[in-house]
Amino acid sequence: MKARTAPADLLIVNGRIATMNKRQPFVSALAIKGDTIVGTGSEADLQHLRGPKTAVIDTGGRAVMHRRARRQHYSVVGNLDDENASETRME
Repeated sequence: MKARTAPADLLIVNGRIATMNKRQPFVSALAIKGDTIVGTGSEADLQHLRGPKTAVIDTGGRAVMHRRARRQHYSVVGNLDDENASETRME
């Protein structure tokens, strides 16, 4: 059983999310509360962080990469080998 925690503000699901962690370089879901990543794993792993006001972005299997500037930014891109890959910026 998962410990009760406050719901995430944002769940990014159904993706190929780069973690920069050598032990687990990619996950399929990411939870964010404020400006803090509060969970990574599968969508099922993070269900306990979904609340009624949690925004959910389904990436449709596309890659997600983290960029840090003044605020956290996440880019969702198409197949990295696809010359027509698009980028969507999420703030």
